[in-house]
Amino acid sequence: MTGEQIAPPSSPRDGEDITITAGLPK
Repeated sequence: MTGEQIAPPSSPRDGEDITITAGLPK
């Protein structure tokens, strides 16, 4: 998975992480 560019889903796990993780690792 290549999503280390953005902070891990520890704080922004409200919905931004999903949007970013959905268009970054894939």
